[in-house]
Amino acid sequence: MLIKLIKNQNGQALIEALLALAFAVVIITAVVIAVINALSNTNFTKNQNLGTQYAQEGLDLARNMKDSDYDGFKALANPSPRYYCITDGDFLYIPPDQPCIVGNDFSRHIYIFHGSPLCEANSSFVSSTVSWTDSKCTDGSNCHKIQLDSCFSDPNKAFGT
Repeated sequence: MLIKLIKNQNGQALIEALLALAFAVVIITAVVIAVINALSNTNFTKNQNLGTQYAQEGLDLARNMKDSDYDGFKALANPSPRYYCITDGDFLYIPPDQPCIVGNDFSRHIYIFHGSPLCEANSSFVSSTVSWTDSKCTDGSNCHKIQLDSCFSDPNKAFGT
């Protein structure tokens, strides 16, 4: 009888060990999934911040051009509207469906529309759009986008000169 009791306990210990191992695997799998998701979200947030920075930089470059040479800036919108790529501070005409690489993986386009109904008369609507792709984009296109918009007016008329 004692031998039978010892055999039953050995089988029970094996089952307990297997259950503990299975439980540990489930816990470790959950932790690994949580870490992978956290890293993915961190990378997305980093790209979103960089995209916002590149879009703001695009608006700033357009604003600087407007402030230094409003007539030259206004000419960029003719025929209105026009899309541009800004690389190293140079406005290059480029259709919006063509890539305009900024940084490593971002595409930035500036849209200028003089006389837009979205702005006051004699103002220009300027939109800076930055897009990018990552592992969440299933079709390989730039599925993430940040767009910053602003209205620029003639600096000489704003101060009554």
